[in-house]
Amino acid sequence: MNQHYVPDNLPECFALIEQETDAQSIERLRQCRHVDLTVNEHFGWGLFLRNRFIHPRDSPIRDKIAALPCMTGDDDGCGGVLLEALWLHVTGNPGPEALLHLLQANHESLLQAIQETAKPGEEQETEELLATVREERPALADVLPLFSPDINEPGSQVIW
Repeated sequence: MNQHYVPDNLPECFALIEQETDAQSIERLRQCRHVDLTVNEHFGWGLFLRNRFIHPRDSPIRDKIAALPCMTGDDDGCGGVLLEALWLHVTGNPGPEALLHLLQANHESLLQAIQETAKPGEEQETEELLATVREERPALADVLPLFSPDINEPGSQVIW
C-alpha cells in the first residue's frame, strides 16, 4: 500500500498505522489514560490521523465517520473519533461495541453540558437543542460500517 491509500474501515487503518508508526509511539498511546487522550495527543496522534486518513480528498473512512448520527462532519471531530478508536484498539478493547460505548458516553456528556450551560429564559431553545441531540445518539448499526470494508470495493474482506 502506498502513502496515499486511505482504507474504508478501521481495521485496515489500524494495520497501516502499525506499519507506518514506531513501536515506541504506539506504546505511548497505549499508556495514555482516556481522560488525557485529547489534551495530550491532539498535536501528535490527532493531527497525524487527521492528516493521514481524514484530510485526503475522497477519504472513505472519513465519509463513514462523518455519517455517524452524532457527528457534525468536521474533520477535527472525525479525527477525534479515529483517535479514540485507535486508542481502544491499542489498549486491547477493539471492536464496534467498545467504540459505540465510548461514543455514547461522549454523547451523554454533551447532553449534560447543554443542560448545565442553559441560560434562564432560554428553556424552549434548550429543550429543542436537547431533543435534536437525543435523536443523534449513535447505535450499533451506525458503528458497524466503520469496521467493515465497502462491499463494492474489489478484493474487500472483513478483517475483525
